Amino acid sequence: MQTEIERKFLTTSSLFKEQAVRVMNIQQGYIGTTSKGEARVSIRDEKAWIIVKSNERLSRLEYEIPIPKKDAEELLKRTCGRIIHKTRYIIPATSGMLKWEVDEFHGEGLIIAEIELPSEDTQFDKPQWLGKEITQDTTYYNSTLSKTSWKAIQKSYAEAKAWDDWRGFISKRMKYRKKPVIIEAIQFEDNSDRIIEIYEFMGGNTIRVNYEDKDNPYLKIETLEGIMKASVGDYIIKGVNGEFYPCKPDIFEKTYERVIDEAD
Repeated sequence: MQTEIERKFLTTSSLFKEQAVRVMNIQQGYIGTTSKGEARVSIRDEKAWIIVKSNERLSRLEYEIPIPKKDAEELLKRTCGRIIHKTRYIIPATSGMLKWEVDEFHGEGLIIAEIELPSEDTQFDKPQWLGKEITQDTTYYNSTLSKTSWKAIQKSYAEAKAWDDWRGFISKRMKYRKKPVIIEAIQFEDNSDRIIEIYEFMGGNTIRVNYEDKDNPYLKIETLEGIMKASVGDYIIKGVNGEFYPCKPDIFEKTYERVIDEAD
C-alpha cells in the first residue's frame, strides 16, 4: 500500500509529445465504485493491474496488484460503464526525479497532465504547455469519464451555460415599448346622454353612478381586478380582451391618440 499524492492539469498545446521519453496505450474500466473508493482494471501495453484507490482528491491510498493480461481482458468485459482508451506520454520533470504523465483520451478531445509528488507541499517547475489545474474537479476524473463521455459532459455544460445566460438576460432591467394597439374608449360626463352612451358602450351592462357627493359623482366599473371608480372626466377603456377599466385623463392623453376613421 502506498499514498498517492497527485496534481492534475489541463494542457495548452501538444508540445509535450516532443518531450516524451515513453509512450504507452492504456485500457481501463471500473469493476466497482463506492463513496469510499474505487477499483479498476488497467492494461498498459502488455502488462495489467487491478488498482484500488480511496476517494480523496489530492492525497489518497492506492493499491496496485499485477494480474495476467488475459485475466484483465476478461475483467474488462465485465466492467461498470465505459471502457476508457487513452495514450499516455511520459515526460521527465525538471524538478528532481519527478515525471509528468500526460493522458490523451481517444475520441474525447481531452488531455490531462498529472504529476505524482512525494508530499503535498513539494515544489515543481511547470512546463510551458501546462494549463489550468483541475486536481479538485472530479469532472475530469477517470471514474467520471467511465460513466459518460467528455463530449457529453461538455454538451451538458454548454446547455447549462446557455440557460444561465438566458436567465441572466431576462432578469436584467430592460426598456419596453408598448405594442401598437387600437382601443375603444369613452369619457365619463355627468349627463344623461353620456351615461346612456356609456351603457351602450359597455354592452348593456348595468352601470351605477354614485351621487353621495353631489359635486363629485363617480361611476362604479366592474374590472378584472374588482370594482373601480371612474370620476367625471376619466376615460373608460375597453381592453383587447373586452374588459373595461378607468383611466385618468392625463395618463390617457400621454398614452393614446385619437384614430380618425374614414367615416369621420
